[in-house]
Amino acid sequence: MDGFKKGLRPDRVTRITDRVVGLLDRWLTSLEEQTASDRDVVPEPIRVTPLAREGRAFEKRHEMQTIEELRRSIIDDEELPSIMTPMILRRGEIARLKAQRAVWRELRGTPGTHPGLSVVEIGQLYITNQRIIVTGVASETTLELSEVDDVTVSDGMLLISRIGKLDPYIELSSPAMLDVALLLIERERRGGRPLKEFLDGAQPKTPAESELIAQQKPQATPPETIEALLAKLDKLVGLTSVKGEIHTLVNVARVREMRKKEGLKVPPGSYHMVFVGPPGTGKTTVARLLAQIFHALGLLSKGHLVEVDRAELVAGYVGQTAIKTDACIKEALGGVLFIDEAYSLASGSEQDFGREAIETLLKLMEDNREDLVVVAAGYRDRMEIFVESNPGLRSRFTRFIDFPDYSPEELTTIFTRLAEEEGYQLSEGVVESVKQRMVDAYAARTSNFGNGRMVRNLFEESLTAQANRLANASPTRDQLCTITVEDLKDLDSET
Repeated sequence: MDGFKKGLRPDRVTRITDRVVGLLDRWLTSLEEQTASDRDVVPEPIRVTPLAREGRAFEKRHEMQTIEELRRSIIDDEELPSIMTPMILRRGEIARLKAQRAVWRELRGTPGTHPGLSVVEIGQLYITNQRIIVTGVASETTLELSEVDDVTVSDGMLLISRIGKLDPYIELSSPAMLDVALLLIERERRGGRPLKEFLDGAQPKTPAESELIAQQKPQATPPETIEALLAKLDKLVGLTSVKGEIHTLVNVARVREMRKKEGLKVPPGSYHMVFVGPPGTGKTTVARLLAQIFHALGLLSKGHLVEVDRAELVAGYVGQTAIKTDACIKEALGGVLFIDEAYSLASGSEQDFGREAIETLLKLMEDNREDLVVVAAGYRDRMEIFVESNPGLRSRFTRFIDFPDYSPEELTTIFTRLAEEEGYQLSEGVVESVKQRMVDAYAARTSNFGNGRMVRNLFEESLTAQANRLANASPTRDQLCTITVEDLKDLDSET
């Protein structure tokens, strides 16, 4: 600094100092004037757009909705409320429902062991118009609604069947919320429309819709009487012993109901039974008629038939077989559950899941004995082994009804009736040709003899042969409705 001063004259130093001081004075004066100007200006307020009054009320109503109100809204309301989520949603995605605590489980396991329900995620459940989401602390598990094949509530959990992946089981802290979640998922899968539009008896919106529905709606037919149903049974081809057994069973049921009306004791008993015989002998047809007869007697509330086999009852994982069997029983309540080839449930090892299905079936048969009849069907020798495999089966299935092979004459009658029912006539020689075929097949029959199924296959094959014969011609109406011997001969040449 001393060196710097030595290089300048004193008057030069004085002028520089004065200039610097002047610049500082002008800068400070300018700053004070700007500050005073800012104090005179009123700052523009921050503008906040308030929620519309209707929007506030709607949000408030949604926050205070009860479970029942949510359920009613999903079924009836045109518009559903939306909720805020901590997640970033997709474009067009709207969150509809939130449950505070949810557990997402899936059937998983290590090689060599049976899979069990493993926890995948624990957190909050959100259902949007596109996804089902469970958000945990650090991650989230999602399921696209487009992947959902079916949804139901089973064993206190939301069971979601999805295509090509493991089915999630979602448990909620509120059991009542399960029903709401199920309804919401069903609504979103149906395009977001109110579920009332898909329920029986839904009211159309316009007069035009009313007229269209009235035109399309089938006229209700009165329920058939017991006499009419028994007449249908008696009209079936063959099955003389089976018809006698069913008539006896109806008489027993009638007398039991008479005693009940008179206040008399009714001996304990059940109507569960076993149909034994080879395939194609009319077991399913008789079971369907039996369901309707029991409904007409007042023994069953609906009178429908649910036909299942091992595939519908048994799953490949621990715990899932009971769920599948329970679902089949619930579907059959009020009617007859027909288990075809029931012996396959007991044909595996001790670790086979078929035995789990049997145990579940026995319990549910007992729990619902007032409104359910179970008919187990299969070959006689195998069904006897099946019934003896579990003491509970023997005590519940006490009635065996035999379905024998049809005779050649009965098989021929089945063919002619099929033709009559489908509007076909048989030319000369067709009945004789069919009968000879039945005689030959009956003589060579094995335990797998097809019976009625074989006849239906022959009838359908003859129609195919007739089509090949007439396709390139110009047939008359009568020719289109006639099966000829040539049609059967064509089948001989094919074989």
